Amino acid sequence: MTFAETDKESSAIEGGLVWLQDSENVLVKGTILESLDNGQKVKVQPENSKDTLTINTEQLQRRNPPKFDNCDDMASLTYLNEPSVVYNLQQRYQNDSIYTYSGLFLVAVNPYKQLNIYNNQFIQLYKNSTVTQIENAEEKIEELETPSLSHPDSESTNNIDDNYEIPTRLSTVKPHIFAVAEEAFQNLVQTKSNQSILVTGESGAGKTENTKKVIQYIISVASSATNQSIAQTVEDRILQANPILEAFGNAQTVRNLNSSRFGKFVKINVNIANKELNGAKIEWYLLEKSRVVLQNSDERNYHIFYQFLRGAAEKDLDQFGLSKSLSQYNYLKFSNHTVPGMDDSKEYRTLIKALQIMDFSKQDIQNVFAVLAIILHLGNITFKNKPNDVKQAILDESVSKSIEMISKLFGIKEKDFKNSFLTSKVQAGREVVTQHRNASQAKFTIDALSKSLYERLFQYLVNKINYSFNTEANPMANTRYIGILDIAVFQSSYV
Repeated sequence: MTFAETDKESSAIEGGLVWLQDSENVLVKGTILESLDNGQKVKVQPENSKDTLTINTEQLQRRNPPKFDNCDDMASLTYLNEPSVVYNLQQRYQNDSIYTYSGLFLVAVNPYKQLNIYNNQFIQLYKNSTVTQIENAEEKIEELETPSLSHPDSESTNNIDDNYEIPTRLSTVKPHIFAVAEEAFQNLVQTKSNQSILVTGESGAGKTENTKKVIQYIISVASSATNQSIAQTVEDRILQANPILEAFGNAQTVRNLNSSRFGKFVKINVNIANKELNGAKIEWYLLEKSRVVLQNSDERNYHIFYQFLRGAAEKDLDQFGLSKSLSQYNYLKFSNHTVPGMDDSKEYRTLIKALQIMDFSKQDIQNVFAVLAIILHLGNITFKNKPNDVKQAILDESVSKSIEMISKLFGIKEKDFKNSFLTSKVQAGREVVTQHRNASQAKFTIDALSKSLYERLFQYLVNKINYSFNTEANPMANTRYIGILDIAVFQSSYV
């Protein structure tokens, strides 16, 4: 909203508070001294400067009075333009107030540090606070809107104090992700209908961390009415699912050291009759399969590959024909190998513990790593075109060990495995014709197989996790859910 769009009369312009563009500080505060050229231009005094500027009115944007500084709810700002929003968020960020309302929405700014605002003391602060205040407000409104008995013809609005501010759920407590979670929980109980919370933003904005906080709050609130052993089991397993999902679904990107490369919808099931927890479920979508076979040079493949190779014992790698040298694998060697502050060996041990808690047997875990080994070996299969025949691919001599290990792990003959990507079969009527693939086509087939294997492995892991969530659930309960949708963002590296 430009100044010219909000004030046409020059008399209203003088003394106005505005934002000025600045090459060093981006934006600076300014005050209009006088109007020039019939309001087409204005003379402005920048803050902390003795010089004045003459600027076209279209270049100016209104600035809110100081009383709106550090505002909890940006919907109450008189001017909701971009500079005013950025300024308000910056002020609050500098005070470690990372949450700000914007009407019915909650804006969160990633603090990139630990803040002590998620402990049990904060949970108790937000628990039931919105509901109690809303119910009191509704009683107050009903009382004020009821016509006086002595004046039955009087209008109900005459009873309402003009200064009385009707609170909303979100305005009754300080902005916090717990307030949003509390509102969803109370809506679930009162309306007996499913609720959803949408968490969205750019990569690195803190979507996944805020999703965790919502889950933490809902489980804590519902646990007070739940058999503690069941509640603790559900909570523990949801927490232990995080290392698994992050190992297989997260990777380092240019903007985020631990970026979720998939979207997820987490459902926390609640028995609406007694507010008890009744299990959980994770639905996933849009896994970035292409990352398995190709990454930017300053990014990484999925964390699990580095955790596996660095954390597993030599003997465990030997059985899969692998070594700890990352440079030996085509799917890894062209990317970053380390993430600042992340110990892949330690993360591997955390992962193994999480898999065990989630009821993965030793054989289950062995099978998971067998699939990872197959994918790494698939990446090392290279081709060249047959001499004097660019339409027929042949294997490079160096890939025989990878072919042997893949065939062994798949439980198929080497010949059948080779033919599966070196040739294709086309049926024409009753006749089946075998066609040769060239080197490019064969490589495409191998990469497609790798991506498909990884996607199916991810689906298998989520299915096992969901089964573990519901081992204590009551299928006969009158259950509704609170869903938390964490939308992943896939940015272009060329922007």
